[in-house]
Amino acid sequence: MYDPWETYAPSSTVVSAVASTSLPSTENSSCASGRSTTGPVASLLQQQEDRLHVVEEMMGKLQEQQTTTVQTMEHRFKDIGDQLNSHVQTTKQGFEFMQKENVNLHQTIAQALQQQDQRIATSFDELKTLFMNTRGVKRNTPEHDHEQLLEDSS
Repeated sequence: MYDPWETYAPSSTVVSAVASTSLPSTENSSCASGRSTTGPVASLLQQQEDRLHVVEEMMGKLQEQQTTTVQTMEHRFKDIGDQLNSHVQTTKQGFEFMQKENVNLHQTIAQALQQQDQRIATSFDELKTLFMNTRGVKRNTPEHDHEQLLEDSS
């Protein structure tokens, strides 16, 4: 029977308690200490090493894709923000224009109403004056006006 620990030789005679309880890294594995593995263990270690390289490559690609995606999204957010600011400015200018037009419309209507009030007041003053001048003057009935016309023509 084969015993893999038969040829084990520690690299140093003094081993600290922390180092003895920690897990060995890939550099401190049995392959790195000069021992060579054979059989199914070597095959399994090589397969695991290949898987690790594939995972590392995929992680690198994923990191590149993530960086590209972040840059693309930042650019899109900036574009959307710029468009939103543009729309806000356009809307603000539209509201300011409408406010000015509203003020102008109110001023125009107020002026027109004031002119109309002045004309009505002037007309009522003229009517009042006319009524005051004809006060006490008896107006003839239409029949009386017709008789007077006949007398004047004869």
